[in-house]
Amino acid sequence: MTSYAYKPITQWKKREKFVDDNGYVRVQVPEHPRAFGRGWVYEHRLVAERRLGRLLKTYETVHHINEIKTDNSDKNLFACFRVEHDKAHRLTYAAA
Repeated sequence: MTSYAYKPITQWKKREKFVDDNGYVRVQVPEHPRAFGRGWVYEHRLVAERRLGRLLKTYETVHHINEIKTDNSDKNLFACFRVEHDKAHRLTYAAA
């Protein structure tokens, strides 16, 4: 747990970014309390935190509605519990 209050960043266009081997966009935000590696955070998590105005809880995940991992627009993401996330994927695959 961090000893300071972290306020989610609202702009990261000038930050270094790349698409990882799993197809997710990572952004360099070393000041983020849950950054990994050399300060990387998944962009979809940053978008969800900006919308919520807080850090995601450790038990929360973010779902890409259209299944496109690089589409991190607000309208394509929703924060949810892992059970809800898994259910959303089952419904997507059942409909296909």
